[in-house]
Amino acid sequence: MRLFGNSNVELLAAVADTHCNSTIGLCPRRVPLDDGGEYCASDAQRATLRAWGRFWDRAATLKAEYDARLTVIVDGDALDHPKHATTQVASWNRADILNIAAQIFDRPRQLADAFYIVRGTEAHTGGNGELEELLADDLDATRDEKTGLASWWWLPLHLGGVTFDIAHHPQTSSRRPWTRGQAAARQAAITWAEYCQAGKTPPDVVLRGHGHYFADGGTTLPTRCFFLPPWQLTTAFGHRLGTGGMIEPVGGMFFLCVGGEYHPLPLRFAPKVRAPVRVPV
Repeated sequence: MRLFGNSNVELLAAVADTHCNSTIGLCPRRVPLDDGGEYCASDAQRATLRAWGRFWDRAATLKAEYDARLTVIVDGDALDHPKHATTQVASWNRADILNIAAQIFDRPRQLADAFYIVRGTEAHTGGNGELEELLADDLDATRDEKTGLASWWWLPLHLGGVTFDIAHHPQTSSRRPWTRGQAAARQAAITWAEYCQAGKTPPDVVLRGHGHYFADGGTTLPTRCFFLPPWQLTTAFGHRLGTGGMIEPVGGMFFLCVGGEYHPLPLRFAPKVRAPVRVPV
């Protein structure tokens, strides 16, 4: 059902934490490696890849339905370089890593009228987000005119009369199921206060990644914050935190923007949860 009339609608699609090259991140079904071998995606990765395809199917449908201009945001940790000595990677070769990510982002890049990559965590993407800068350059992402760089630490965006403040790292977080929304609400309040103190007009929407969970801060303030869901499944670190049994649904968000109004459309895909193991009798 259409939410707007025939006005000029702007569509924003935002994803975060794809962690390409992680053995539990987004990955093509088969990846040729520099040493002549290949990496084959796991069953879990193949399921995530199918969900990734469905997400961009939805983007294409919304773009056509509203005759909208599509802006794609990749909000940090697009890929994984083993800087922190993790063993959960497909390759240690930077050319392989960039090749994996380029394949994953090929379809959204082809769909997008504007394409932005925001830098994430250096432990994943190299010093100063070097791999994300290389990926953004390879994909001809929209550049920062002031710096000439192809990727962004912080992206202030104006779309269809709606203002966005986009960065990877939030300034607050909470992992409890009943406090996730409160963390997003705190981030909205923090951003709103910082803008006001600087004498600037606060943004309508704040987008953050990094936490690997979805949250909506609600509408208590004029500024509303969303934490974006991940595209990476539970890591060894996640298991250490005790979250391995309940995997966070992967996904992203769409925003339909027109005339200063926006409509958020989260789209998430819940992975299958294994049945309890029966003790042999």
